[in-house]
Amino acid sequence: MRTVVVRGALAIALVFLGWAVGRAQNGASDFVLRIDGPLGRTAVTCVRGCDLQGGNDRLETQAPASSRYEYACGGRLDQCTVTVNGWLRR
Repeated sequence: MRTVVVRGALAIALVFLGWAVGRAQNGASDFVLRIDGPLGRTAVTCVRGCDLQGGNDRLETQAPASSRYEYACGGRLDQCTVTVNGWLRR
């Protein structure tokens, strides 16, 4: 009887651990925008139902997704290119 209880508790613990690890992974973005913009400061705003995050910010834990993403470009080129990841709010 004791063996059955221990195995049952172990099975429940493993299922919970698998669920926790699966939830902790950051899912792939639902869409990606590529923006070719002029030099200077540019803002990208999601009007309804999505969150945005810079393509290079994906691995940064300090850069959460939000409804507005801003970036700035400078240099000798006429324009710059940036990618923005997006998630639909469900």
